[in-house]
Amino acid sequence: MSAKAITYPTLISETVSELTELERSQHQARQRDYVRFLRYLKEGSSLTQRAAGERIGLKARQSQSIWSRYRKAGLPLLLRSNYQGSVGKLSYCQLIRLQAFLRDATTPLTQQQVADWIATNWEVHYDQSGISKLFRRMRIKLKTGRPSNTRKDEAGADAFKKTSPP
Repeated sequence: MSAKAITYPTLISETVSELTELERSQHQARQRDYVRFLRYLKEGSSLTQRAAGERIGLKARQSQSIWSRYRKAGLPLLLRSNYQGSVGKLSYCQLIRLQAFLRDATTPLTQQQVADWIATNWEVHYDQSGISKLFRRMRIKLKTGRPSNTRKDEAGADAFKKTSPP
C-alpha cells in the first residue's frame, strides 16, 4: 500500500522565478531557507518534504512544520519574524533623568553608587553586570582627567610659569 503522493508544484502558488527572487532578497538565513525549501518542492528537484529539508539541513519534523505553516497561511507567515527584542528595566524618561543625574554629579560615581541611586529613586534593582551593560548601552564611561607625571616637580613648575605684571 503506497502513501498518497502530494503534488507540490500545484499546491505552491508562487512561481519558481518568484521564489528565486524572494530567496535572493531575504536577509535572514532562516527565511531564506524556508523560501529555498518551497522552491525545491516547486521545481521538483526534491519530491518530498524530507528530501527538501535535508538539502537545507533540516530534520523531517522541521520540514513538516514549515509545510504546515505554509499551507495554513501562505508565504507571509513563513517570512514573518517572531523576534520582538528585549525591554529594558528603565523607561526612556528614567534614562534621561539618569543621564542628567550623572552629568550634574560633582564627583565621579561608582557603578554601585549609581545602582543604589536607581534602586532608591525608582525601585529598580541592578546587579553589577546589569549596571555595566546599561552603561555600555548608554555609552556612559567614567571620565578621568589627563594623568600627571609622578616625577613632576610642583615647585619647579610654579617657578617656571610666567607671571603677569600687576
